[in-house]
Amino acid sequence: LLNNMIGHGAEKYVPLIGTYFLFLLFANWLGMIPGFPPPTENINTNLGLALISFLSYQYLGIKEHGFHYLSQFTGGLPPKGYGKGITVFLALVACLLFVIELIGHLIRPLSLSLRLWGNINGDHTLVSSVLDLVPLVIPMVAMTLGVLVCFIQSLVFSLLSAVYIKLAVSHDH
Repeated sequence: LLNNMIGHGAEKYVPLIGTYFLFLLFANWLGMIPGFPPPTENINTNLGLALISFLSYQYLGIKEHGFHYLSQFTGGLPPKGYGKGITVFLALVACLLFVIELIGHLIRPLSLSLRLWGNINGDHTLVSSVLDLVPLVIPMVAMTLGVLVCFIQSLVFSLLSAVYIKLAVSHDH
């Protein structure tokens, strides 16, 4: 899966992405056992994982490209070979793009953590509500759905982290 996403050299990211997936999967499934709240129901756990993901892909981008990695935040602007007026205008556009890209990168950990927290919290709230209302068959359906939600949320977090790594290490920007 990572070879298709990242391409050549993806095998060196398998331990990181695999660790995210396995940790989140077992942490989420822990919540399916009555009396054990999942660690991902706490926003701090999710934010910590998301910050590790954020710092990892920033580090990997700088490691791959050096400090030239920061030029991706400007969209490659301003290009060389144009007149002074156009170059100044494109430099201003590059400054605006830098701010927008920086905000986008800083929002990613928040997005990862809130997505995971909301889905896991919502799933476990649904299961506990159904258990309180109906004693037998319906809760089994809700718990089966909960097992699937736990798997999907682990996969989504891992795949988004892989996408962020791909964007950071790719040579096509």
